[in-house]
Amino acid sequence: MALRTISENSRSLSDEFTAGNPLIPWKELKVIRNIFAHAYDTRIDFEIIWDSINEEIPVIADMCRNILKDNGIEPLKIDKAD
Repeated sequence: MALRTISENSRSLSDEFTAGNPLIPWKELKVIRNIFAHAYDTRIDFEIIWDSINEEIPVIADMCRNILKDNGIEPLKIDKAD
């Protein structure tokens, strides 16, 4: 699950880093992992998850690419599947 992986990786970022990039919803990203990891199936609204994947994650990905570029790191190029 890519969304769970994003969530897990966001937990390893320093407080200094997340505070320096307040436009990204770090707290919400971290919470997602707990919901999936502990199988809180009754609390999962799959329509909200689907909307997040299609609408919010691309925006967050662009923000992360900009953070990398601002720090002199070239983001990986990933071809999107059609």
